[in-house]
Amino acid sequence: MNSPSGSHRAKDEDAERAARAEQARASLREWNGYDLGRGSRVALDAELDRRIGEARAR
Repeated sequence: MNSPSGSHRAKDEDAERAARAEQARASLREWNGYDLGRGSRVALDAELDRRIGEARAR
């Protein structure tokens, strides 16, 4: 079982990743107008989760 500090650390890491991803999206929008819609992001996240699950199962 995760310790409270480990769980808290994981949430902090998730928040940091989300912040970096948003910063990257903002930079792309500013640089070249690229803006992946929410639906596309959700679909890509689901595909990434599926692939990670497959890799972990190996």
